[in-house]
Amino acid sequence: MTHSPVQGLASRQAFKPCSIRFVVGWVTLSAIGPPLFAQTNYTPYQVSTYAGAAGRSGSSDGTGSGAQFFSPHQVALDANGNLYVADALNCTIRKIAPGGVVTTIAGTPGASGSADGPATMAQFNLPWGVAVDANGNVYVGDTSNCTIRRITPAGMVSTFAGTPGVRGYADGIGSAAQFFYPAGLAVDGSGNVYVADEDNFAIRKITPDGVVTTLAGSPLGGGEVDGTGSAVQFDLPTGVAVDGSGNVYVADNQNSSIRRVTPSGVVTTVAGKQPHPPWSNPGYADGIGYAAQFEEPKNVAVDASGNVFVTDSTNDTIREVTLNRVVTTLAGVATVSGSTDGIGAAAGFSLPWGIAVDSKGTLYIGDAVNNTIRVGVPAPPVVINAGGTATFNAVTVNTTSPTIQWQFNGTNLTDGAHIAGSTGPELVITSVSAANAGNYTSIASGAGGPTTNITGLSVVTSSTPGTSSSLSARAFVGTGDNILIGGFYISGSSSRTVLIQAIGPSLAASPYDVIGTLQKPALTIHQQQNGKDVVLYSNTGWGSSQVLLDAAASVYALPVLQPSSDDSELLLTLPPGGYTAEITGADGGTGVALCAIYQLP
Repeated sequence: MTHSPVQGLASRQAFKPCSIRFVVGWVTLSAIGPPLFAQTNYTPYQVSTYAGAAGRSGSSDGTGSGAQFFSPHQVALDANGNLYVADALNCTIRKIAPGGVVTTIAGTPGASGSADGPATMAQFNLPWGVAVDANGNVYVGDTSNCTIRRITPAGMVSTFAGTPGVRGYADGIGSAAQFFYPAGLAVDGSGNVYVADEDNFAIRKITPDGVVTTLAGSPLGGGEVDGTGSAVQFDLPTGVAVDGSGNVYVADNQNSSIRRVTPSGVVTTVAGKQPHPPWSNPGYADGIGYAAQFEEPKNVAVDASGNVFVTDSTNDTIREVTLNRVVTTLAGVATVSGSTDGIGAAAGFSLPWGIAVDSKGTLYIGDAVNNTIRVGVPAPPVVINAGGTATFNAVTVNTTSPTIQWQFNGTNLTDGAHIAGSTGPELVITSVSAANAGNYTSIASGAGGPTTNITGLSVVTSSTPGTSSSLSARAFVGTGDNILIGGFYISGSSSRTVLIQAIGPSLAASPYDVIGTLQKPALTIHQQQNGKDVVLYSNTGWGSSQVLLDAAASVYALPVLQPSSDDSELLLTLPPGGYTAEITGADGGTGVALCAIYQLP
């Protein structure tokens, strides 16, 4: 296949401008039983906008919505929680510090080239892949230069393997090696770099000394064959991830499948299967192994437990593949593109590309159309007092004349015994009790495809208000060290759920009438771990969530936030230990803010 870099980007990848999103805290899925599988204890993701602005491309550094991207592709995390981004059409590498502060660490926006040297003088040409090793070296799949670049912590850029502008296939050391559109990268604990060498249909390995070998596949690929070494066939692989045992997971783009390569080069197909005949619509389906369907997955990430997370790009969804090969959709709706914030099926993506996962299960996603950084937290359950009424609404995105079935913990519901609307758009449960606590799933099927959405219900059996674990008084928030910090400690041996608020704009409303409030409070939750400060969670811009409103009402929190509020709020379940909640200005602004921490009943 021969084409110019830009033509290839457009024609083979259905390329569009970009965004980065971040999704947190996923799932526990139950076991398998062919031909279907059950879901238990499933927690949907709550997706919100963290940095950048949907539909706005650019190259500006800044915090939150003040930053701009132009087609960020792959993303990678370091040990300190910094996110690195291959900002493809800006021809730059960006860094996002905890709290959403975006800087350009190498390259010049819009200036394509192959120059090595100091970061500000270096040039890239459509960088797609990025990975970071334990020493802080950042590796770049410089796709149209057909090279692998390295950025040291001191900011020096060099060509690690390949020769700029030389497309080909050759193993060797450094510049003697050749690549053909290296699209995705991963680094293992020993510093070996793995490369999805897209147009060579191969997975390559580079040692820390720059020795390049082929782990599996060959330029004679373009098919779907499991096996060992050069007998294996991939079809335009675009993403790789490596687990702690050295197994490499591959987003095999045109085969619409997820493959696994052992350290010895043995390849098996984990989930999905090339459509037959080839190039027909692969489709979309959750399921087990080959029964699952993807459409042009672009990237993968793997957590410490071996669960694989997938950007199912053309389906505009985020998927998970468990160790037992069960595939589920975690956020988004198949083929429905958008930039909507929300929970599970209510969230919208548009050509999600890069993906990374941290030790807490937080997912960071490069969303290739929306030009934004998204943040997601585990969606907290709806909180209802015992004896009250719980109402759930089905999500029916892109489905006409839907047939709806509600489930409770995976079992179909029927009307009766305080339940109404089990096959309608609104499920109502009256006189709720502790027995009603659990997960409620709406499955809407019809023309346009199925939509599944899950909501949790927590039942409060006591009317006693929650207590405040710690409350920081209202104070002025400045910059640098002059910020507002609320400290709290969870004692005992059990985790507790806490509501943490960073309130600024709402203080200006009656009856508080505070002058000079902090207009865009950013909230971060910190903890000391092994002598280091670690950012656990962050939020900027509260938006609107009935779940959070219900939680605030259960602890009598004031002021009550409004749907258009720029205040920040997190609902978290935390293990025993000490924590700090820090409030800063997301846009660098200053002003009066309130930090409040409530323990839920």
